Amino acid sequence: MHGRWIFGLVLVIVCAIAACGCTTTPAPPETPRADETLPVTTGQEPDGEFLVMYGDSASAIESRLESVNTNFFPATQNAGITYSPSKLRVAALEMKDTADQYHELLIKIESFEDKENEFLRNEYLGYLSSIKAAGGNIADAAQAEGAHDYGLAMNYAERAKTSLERIEGVPDANHEALIMVMRGNLEDMETRMKEAISS
Repeated sequence: MHGRWIFGLVLVIVCAIAACGCTTTPAPPETPRADETLPVTTGQEPDGEFLVMYGDSASAIESRLESVNTNFFPATQNAGITYSPSKLRVAALEMKDTADQYHELLIKIESFEDKENEFLRNEYLGYLSSIKAAGGNIADAAQAEGAHDYGLAMNYAERAKTSLERIEGVPDANHEALIMVMRGNLEDMETRMKEAISS
């Protein structure tokens, strides 16, 4: 009799627990709200900013080198158009300004994950400095030529050629080829200025 009473009591307790909804089933995970912003993984490496800027800069400088070369005397003669020292000066100043702008941007990048990228950046800063110097000297040479100051024009042309001879950190073969052409154009300019002085 006593055993039946205990069994009945246990049965009542179990039923009471079931009735109150106390279960051990884990709660389902919360569904994100529609207005909740989830973290986005871009996959961009820490040096990504430099690599993008390096590519953009190399492309822009290549375009400027081509522009300056097409405005030198030999290229205009081959194209059958009139040579203009003022146009050469404008193209050279654009090259100088472009190199200067990218130099200012790239030098501000302070942290690198890959030391090779930091080394590449430092070498390329030297390249941009050489291009900037060459652009300034070519612009001054063209201005002097336009003013018929052939001795000064020859000196500036020689300076520009020297800055391109000592150049390092050249990005690729296209830049190397354009620099070789530019050096040849500067040699031609020196020769023409010498002839103008002696005539």
